Amino acid sequence: MDEIGVVLDMDGVILDSEGIKMTAFGDLFAGFPDKGGEIDRFNKENQGLPRREKIGRLYNEVLGLSVGEEELEGLARLYGELVWKRLENVPLAPGLKGFLRRAPFQFFVSSAAPAEEVRVLLEEKRILDFFDSVHGYPSRKSTVLERLVIRFGEGKVVFFGDSPNDWDAAQKAGAHFVGVRLGEITPFLDGLDVPIIRDFSDHSALIRLIQALCKPNTRSPGIRPSGSCNRSRAI
Repeated sequence: MDEIGVVLDMDGVILDSEGIKMTAFGDLFAGFPDKGGEIDRFNKENQGLPRREKIGRLYNEVLGLSVGEEELEGLARLYGELVWKRLENVPLAPGLKGFLRRAPFQFFVSSAAPAEEVRVLLEEKRILDFFDSVHGYPSRKSTVLERLVIRFGEGKVVFFGDSPNDWDAAQKAGAHFVGVRLGEITPFLDGLDVPIIRDFSDHSALIRLIQALCKPNTRSPGIRPSGSCNRSRAI
């Protein structure tokens, strides 16, 4: 069988950490209590964006304020500190380490978090060595996936993600997409015609799923016809 590349997002896929990041983002903007609902909604609708981009857009689109580069850099740094303090005790997704050990694929990470931060965290969780390479900000997820599609060939890359940004990246690159729902912060997945998993515990089923997606002539769930909105299928 041809080689297959499997790409994992970090937050909400490798780690059940998306809730922590949502809370930290809210704490960062605690000084705007009258905008709390709008900030929370914006945050949920823009999961998976690089933190600098998300913070800058929120200032412009929700708060109606401009933010300079120096201030933006400081806010992004503070957000990273708020998150990092809470990540130490966040567990890996159930079954993930066994899946990485058993599955006959090449594994990669693509995250919107800073690349070095992701590497350090993977090393602390003792799973860094399972990945051929780790990609984070400033690399775009779509760019990482596009390069891997070129490397492995069309239909041979599968991206496990949990956010609209992950889905968009898979669409742009022509990669297969598998939705991950470790928590309940992923309502957008319900409208997609893609497989959805809640953990990585059933190694055999996951391996069969990936191999089935990567068979020749399999339509990529990363690209669907305009107007279709079929219910997702969970495994």
